[in-house]
Amino acid sequence: MLPVIRLRLFLTLGVAAFVIVVVAGVGGLGVFGTIENALAVKREFQAFRAEIVSRTVRAYFDRIEAEARVVASLAALAPGLTQDDKQVVQLLSALVENLEGVRDATLLRPDRTNVMVFLDEGEVVFQLNGDLDAEAYVVMGVGRADPDSEGYEDLYMEPVDQRPVTTYTLHLEDAAGVSLGTLFIDIDIGTLTDDIAARSAAEDSYLFMIDNRGVVMAHHELAGGAFEDTLTELPRAEHLADPLPAAILAHIRTTNEPPEEIETPRGPFLVTLSRLPGLGDSEWLVVSAVHRDKILGAAYDRARLIAAIGLAVLVIAMALSLWVGRMITMPVLRLASAADAIQEFDLALPAGQGSRFLELDRAERAFSAMLRGLRVFSRYVPKTLVRRLIQLEEAGAAVEPENRVVTILFTDIVGFTNISAGMAPDRLAAMLNEYFGVLVGAVLREEGTVDKFIGDALMAFWNAPVQQGDHADRAIRAALAIRAAADDFNRDRAARGEPELHTRIGLHTGTVLVGDIGTEERLNYTIVGDPVNTAARLEALGKEIDCFLCISEEARAAASGEYSWRQLDTVTLRGRAEETVVYTIEEG
Repeated sequence: MLPVIRLRLFLTLGVAAFVIVVVAGVGGLGVFGTIENALAVKREFQAFRAEIVSRTVRAYFDRIEAEARVVASLAALAPGLTQDDKQVVQLLSALVENLEGVRDATLLRPDRTNVMVFLDEGEVVFQLNGDLDAEAYVVMGVGRADPDSEGYEDLYMEPVDQRPVTTYTLHLEDAAGVSLGTLFIDIDIGTLTDDIAARSAAEDSYLFMIDNRGVVMAHHELAGGAFEDTLTELPRAEHLADPLPAAILAHIRTTNEPPEEIETPRGPFLVTLSRLPGLGDSEWLVVSAVHRDKILGAAYDRARLIAAIGLAVLVIAMALSLWVGRMITMPVLRLASAADAIQEFDLALPAGQGSRFLELDRAERAFSAMLRGLRVFSRYVPKTLVRRLIQLEEAGAAVEPENRVVTILFTDIVGFTNISAGMAPDRLAAMLNEYFGVLVGAVLREEGTVDKFIGDALMAFWNAPVQQGDHADRAIRAALAIRAAADDFNRDRAARGEPELHTRIGLHTGTVLVGDIGTEERLNYTIVGDPVNTAARLEALGKEIDCFLCISEEARAAASGEYSWRQLDTVTLRGRAEETVVYTIEEG
């Protein structure tokens, strides 16, 4: 970790040292220092630009991989899905429509039949059992027995449209490990090229991307498909008018080290490389380049000016540096403290105090606006869930859809339709808010995840996102706490002459798909599966048998605590073929 220093002290010492050196007559050293500082700052900026682009590219391909794995998860949950051409077309159409740059997606099944979905003049079309390369059948045949058969391929020239593409391959299996086929996704990197080219400021300061074979994946000369009509092979460094990519590759092959500065016919360039491994066999390099003269053109004049006026402004500069340092550091420290609090989703922060500097003042105002937005957002998303997801991400535990055993709680209000009939909307909303406050408090005390409110119903679950070995006991304790809290709640309402809200609860334990479900525009951390329906139907069963709490045999078996169990009935719930033994817990 780099050593830290207070900004005010840094400003004061830096200004004083600089002026003293100038006054001492070491003007040459002053100029040299100014130049070196300019170069260092520019290198840091170059490294930052290259790293941002590298992360953007990685995120672009990670998203494609994540969407493909969603398809794999769905196939594993419902193996028959991959045999239904219509459903396969729908799944692959979603990939092609929603993932920018994806040209086509193909599912090759073990019986050598296939479904291909692709873009044709902007329209999504499909083809059944089209001709595929022989290599596709080989890759599908080896399956996961050959770990190198999955992932991204090196960039290659697509033979029909003569466009550079890469292919992502993923083998599909059911829960028992039996092959369901192989998914091939072809990605056109033209979009990536245009995006990176758009980040280039000019020909003397720009970004590009190459691999260690010399293939150019992104460069402003390739933007807009400039070479599509002339190239019959992958664009290489020697195809470009720009000599810099070829010079960098030659330097790396000679020295096995990336260059920091390199001479070209266009003059010297400062270069910074960010390596991007894991996409095919070749290593990808994101390069940020800037012409050396662009940095130093004004540096000499600036250094001479500073040397000329250095002695006269020594005292003023030190005083101003202290004042400016304070004016800068105070808002920055406030923002840093607030950011640390928000990282824990602690939104109870004071409003920003503002700053005399326009940029910092705008930053504080923007931060305050973001905080207000987060406060509004937190009303609709459980804070505890967001905090846990943040903690999991920080710990390196990615939140991906997975099968997990959870305990699910469903609640409902008895006779809510009659209670709410004729009630003014504001009174109805206030009543429900007060009621849900009682229920949610009991769930959160047992560290449950509040999933959603459905009218007068509440859905919550345990053992996700954080694993809880006693999830069934936590859910049971929450249900019993709701029963006790609801009694107090109804006594208060009765004392005020208001109708009582009697609650029914259903509890069930089972394996569900848990994770982020939805679209890029809106995701919901939720659970999906038949156990959800079972929990809801257990709650509904309470109405038929006049019971507050209905617990499935699976939930009872998962619980380890001592409770006053009582068997209610053995029923066949709607949607389930087998009988379900239903229990409740006596008040004690």
